[in-house]
Amino acid sequence: MTTRSSSLGIKDVELLGGDQTIGDEEDSSIGGHQERNWRGIITALLVIAIMCSLIALAVLVLSPPLINADQPQQRISLSDVLSLRFLSFVESLEWIDSKRLLVKYTEGIKILELIDEETTKWEWKNLEGDLFRYGKPNSVDVSSDARYLIFHYYIGKRSSKTSTFRVYDTKTETFENVGPEKSGDENVKVVAWNPKGNDFAYVYNNNVFYQSDPLTLKSQQITNDSSEDILNGVADWLYEEEILQTSQALWWSKNGKFLAFLTIDNREVPHVPIMHFAHHQYPKVARQPYPKVDEKHLPQIWLSIWNKEDGTLKKINVEGIPESSRIYLFSAQWVELYGQQILIAPEDSKVRFYSSDAFYTLLPHRRPSNNGENVYTHLACINVSHGLERGRETFLPSGNFDVEKINFLSHERQKIYFTAAAPLPSQRHLYVIPSFPVLLDFGRNEALEQALHAYRLPSVHFTNIKLKNGIESLVKILVPYGVSLEEKRPEKRYPVLIDVYAGPGTQKVTEEWLSANMFDVFFASSLDYVVIFIDGRGSGHQGWRMKQPLYGNFGTVEIDDQIDSMRELLRLYPILDLKRVGIWGWSYGGFAAARAVQRDHSSNRTFQCVASVAPVSNFKYYDATYAERYMGQVGADAYERTDLTQDVRPFHNVSFMLAHGSADDNVHYQNTAEFVRALTEENVQFELMVYTDDSHNLSTVRWHLYTMIVQFLKKCFNGSKI
Repeated sequence: MTTRSSSLGIKDVELLGGDQTIGDEEDSSIGGHQERNWRGIITALLVIAIMCSLIALAVLVLSPPLINADQPQQRISLSDVLSLRFLSFVESLEWIDSKRLLVKYTEGIKILELIDEETTKWEWKNLEGDLFRYGKPNSVDVSSDARYLIFHYYIGKRSSKTSTFRVYDTKTETFENVGPEKSGDENVKVVAWNPKGNDFAYVYNNNVFYQSDPLTLKSQQITNDSSEDILNGVADWLYEEEILQTSQALWWSKNGKFLAFLTIDNREVPHVPIMHFAHHQYPKVARQPYPKVDEKHLPQIWLSIWNKEDGTLKKINVEGIPESSRIYLFSAQWVELYGQQILIAPEDSKVRFYSSDAFYTLLPHRRPSNNGENVYTHLACINVSHGLERGRETFLPSGNFDVEKINFLSHERQKIYFTAAAPLPSQRHLYVIPSFPVLLDFGRNEALEQALHAYRLPSVHFTNIKLKNGIESLVKILVPYGVSLEEKRPEKRYPVLIDVYAGPGTQKVTEEWLSANMFDVFFASSLDYVVIFIDGRGSGHQGWRMKQPLYGNFGTVEIDDQIDSMRELLRLYPILDLKRVGIWGWSYGGFAAARAVQRDHSSNRTFQCVASVAPVSNFKYYDATYAERYMGQVGADAYERTDLTQDVRPFHNVSFMLAHGSADDNVHYQNTAEFVRALTEENVQFELMVYTDDSHNLSTVRWHLYTMIVQFLKKCFNGSKI
């Protein structure tokens, strides 16, 4: 339309401009006729001028602005989020020894080897052969001499995962299957290399097996007492999720002569039924051992030590903390003290490294701070007496920050490396005692760096908010590209979305690459939402003073700090639209998002749009290990405060969306079922999506889930009440 109008205008001007002969002829006519002609010409010129102005205005309004080639134009899409295209091409790193590093890339596997220690010269060595012959492995583990690699392949959800292992020989470039029959389809759960050889242990059908060589045809069975409820060498759901953080529950001694493993007996533990439909005429029911709050029967556990040389098996009972009736194995670690192989299983910490007469762990350490005393997690050296009967703790020099993990102990250089949340809680830096800077840069993802220049990525801002209760919350803000957060008289205000978790000891405000929150980056880049993360009371890496208020108080202080911080941010930054504020979360975050509706007592509602994914609706439904770790021995009234079904009337005042997987083995669907019952009995209108047979992370339906959340927020922010 614009082009056509512009063309007609040019044509009219040319015709009038070429009409000089008509004007000359009219000069000889009478004056009245000439006056009328001039009046007509002037009128025509005015009309043309007006038309040209209108055309120019139309071109200005309807045509896109001139594009600066140096400015990014692309917006992050859901396809970008789900394709993981912005992740590093380095998937995992594993030290083979002090001079060799195994690096798993997106497209292959390499070894980085130290050639010259004085000049710190490193060289890459490619592994030859068709490494991905059987598909891309989920993980890779290497033998002590780096000749063999074990590839782990698994598909499916945790509760029904099919897991297989294959050994790759780098010399012959051949594969061997792992399992008693070596068929290639045996569901082997875990494999652990001996640190002193090419032999390994593995778990099949919940029994422990030993294989003396990757090429040997037969395996030696160490245990034969397993069942669905008796597990040897492999963690059940509770130990994998809440304690060990891995499915592997067997450990080789440093000299390779002894193998320790954990046995878990769930026969007396109550089982939760989980329905699986899967197109069956009669749905199948899986029964999951899952002790809940105040349950008397926890898994019975014991350790066993197998002697590789004589084949003997010794059972060791695990003792609990004297003042607690609960018995857990928090960790197990072999150390060598005074020349002896010692298996250490501390009651409430993890041992990572050791010397000839001491071991290192992380322990609480009371220190003075600006606001009085605080307790931080610090690095401690436990010196053990020669008789092994007692130890003396010595804290290594640290500041007012939490140490997150111990990375490495160098015996030769007498240095210990650790990661700490310092100098700011949102940061992570590598430290060494004594201090000595070391950095190895073995590759840059230049393709990713170049690709990012084309995207309208949000700017990231950090700030601290002083609340009326005296607490200072930490805040991270993603602001849409080209928007100034500090604008005091904005022409446009932007929708606001909080991504909340707020669980005990966790952290949302971190200075890390945005790929950890790509869905939130999508909101800022594609939809021009301002996305906010808040760490208040209960959050981690700021000392125990910040964590302690949440102990025994789920659903209270951590929620209040989210609300109060958001209201203060709305006051400080005029670009934030106080009439379009949303909050969403997953798991504990789903609980926190819903609880924020109930805890918001302000006259003007802080949140208008709320989305909860897989929320806990009452912590008495959650596992005892997690809930009792942070709630302690509180009474029933404390758990009543976590019950979202107690008062659902506030949900009349917001648009609410709820999503859950029907086969969730972490936060059982029971939580949402009871919540839905309460909402419907109160006649609260809301959006509900149940994902059939899907688990807690909803990995198979992310596209649908994310699309649903986006559509829900768009509709809500546009003023449509659910």
